[in-house]
Amino acid sequence: MKLKNVISTFLCTIFAATCLVVPVSADSNEQYIYKFLINTAGFNTAAASGILANIEKESSFNPTALEGGYTWESGGGYGICQWTNTPRTSSKGRRTNLVNWCNSNGYNYKTLDGQLNFLIYELKTSYALVYKTLKAVPNTADGAFVSGLTWCHDFEVPSGYNKGTSDMRGNISKYTYWPKYSGQSLTRTTGKYKVLANPTLNVRASATTSSTKLGTVSYNSIVNVTKVSGNWGSISFNGGTGWVSLNYLEFDAAKPLGKYIVFNVRTYLNVRSGAGADYSTLGKVYGGDLITVTQFSGSWAKITTGT
Repeated sequence: MKLKNVISTFLCTIFAATCLVVPVSADSNEQYIYKFLINTAGFNTAAASGILANIEKESSFNPTALEGGYTWESGGGYGICQWTNTPRTSSKGRRTNLVNWCNSNGYNYKTLDGQLNFLIYELKTSYALVYKTLKAVPNTADGAFVSGLTWCHDFEVPSGYNKGTSDMRGNISKYTYWPKYSGQSLTRTTGKYKVLANPTLNVRASATTSSTKLGTVSYNSIVNVTKVSGNWGSISFNGGTGWVSLNYLEFDAAKPLGKYIVFNVRTYLNVRSGAGADYSTLGKVYGGDLITVTQFSGSWAKITTGT
């Protein structure tokens, strides 16, 4: 069981443009968002990496992106975070909140400035645990993973968020954006990995998405990566070899003891007197809290709290 599950189990508007907004390049938008997250929002690089990983997957950093397959009237998600009302065609919800907040605070909701400032407002008022967790993540590669996963699981909540998608975005944060902005390179290793893509992960003839698709491997299956090239790993497949994206894999390693941050929590997690749900509750921990794991017992962890 993955560490986040170990800890979690243990701690138990009408679209009528008034002006034309032309987005600049994705690279420029990415840089602009990163600088805002660091200089204005006060996040560290690890936290910013997690947010960037999610915005890339939601909108490719385009503030005027409208969800594919939908119109504004049919309830398409909009903007860098693909804000959507619930239900989609409702006049109330996160997309309407974006428009109304920007209009009330002197921003254009089609711009990065408007959306980024609304994002911070929304975090502080409606997603306080996500905000607390991202403010508390250590400025490390592992902190970047926690940031990307938490943002996906508790802020974006896309389809499949609890079946591998959150982990995938954590990997993108850790292995793409953290090295890019921290200047600290990371080396992927060979060995056994669990497949996170649900229901399947494509196997390619070479280490690129444009190469021939050889087949697929199933969600939660274990593959043995024998060679690494960037974010791709070579595996044995159908009597030969194929390549899979490492962003969709989780390294199958023993869980280390030490300090962890509580995340994937919308309220709190129960701390129990023993390794089982039937044991008495000793207290609670919340998203963003720091704990120290001193022992593992199956899918449970013995902890102490504090730094």
